[in-house]
Amino acid sequence: MVFVGENIVELVNLSGAEWELWQGILLLVPFLTPLVWIRRVYKLSIVNFAATMCIIFGLTYITYFSIATIVEEGVQPHHKIVNTEVSIFYFILFYL
Repeated sequence: MVFVGENIVELVNLSGAEWELWQGILLLVPFLTPLVWIRRVYKLSIVNFAATMCIIFGLTYITYFSIATIVEEGVQPHHKIVNTEVSIFYFILFYL
């Protein structure tokens, strides 16, 4: 919950609002509580498939536009292999 809460806080803070970690975690509680009550995991297979498709779409989007930018503009000094300022997409890679 802490990792997802940090990502939510970072996303909200990009819009100009100032949230703290406890607010991001508090936002997750109503969504995660019903998931804990489900005893048969196979009921979540459709949701898992939809989440996997969203992740694949996001990774494809990032990869395509990153490659297109490098092809058009070339490698610039501000391009980094790992951007430490944006942590919202780090754990997507570990899911796949």
